[in-house]
Amino acid sequence: MDHSWIMTIDFMISPIQKRSIMMGYFLSTFLVSLLITFAVVIVAECYIVFLSGGVLLSVKQWGMLGVSCLFTIFCSSAFMFFVASFFRRIDTFSTMTSTIGPLLGFLTGCYVPIGSLPETAQLVVTYFPLTSGVVLIRKVLTENVFTSDNEQMVATVKEELGITMGVQYETLVPLAILALSGVVFLAIALWNIKRYEFKR
Repeated sequence: MDHSWIMTIDFMISPIQKRSIMMGYFLSTFLVSLLITFAVVIVAECYIVFLSGGVLLSVKQWGMLGVSCLFTIFCSSAFMFFVASFFRRIDTFSTMTSTIGPLLGFLTGCYVPIGSLPETAQLVVTYFPLTSGVVLIRKVLTENVFTSDNEQMVATVKEELGITMGVQYETLVPLAILALSGVVFLAIALWNIKRYEFKR
């Protein structure tokens, strides 16, 4: 028998509100993801600067990168919380995460360059909320990378790799999309959990 499932039931029959328990899960996921993301960003920047001879990000760029990561992780954690709220068994959720994880990788252009996807897939990727954050992070990380004077070639490469998404959005637009989407995902997940009563 799955002991983690028993532990979850024990939590649910305790005097603690379900909403508080689930928010604890959400916040722990958010914090762990935040630490891992910042570690990966630092390693990536060290590779760009020390191994590839790139230019170190400025203080302003580091600040923008930090804010972008923060909003993106909030939205992605809320999205996974939203997905998890529809499952009642840990084994079923574990099975679905093996599908959801790779799907998110394709939807955000992490596995395959967005420009190489079919037009219909590109349209779906463009309107997927998490893509806004990933594009913003890529944009900041690569601001000092492109040195070619051929602006058309640079624009083509950026669009192909998903550094830009056709339309040049201001910074506040993707951040607003991430924040709003994250709040909506979180609200729906909490509503799902509130209306569900564990069967004992």
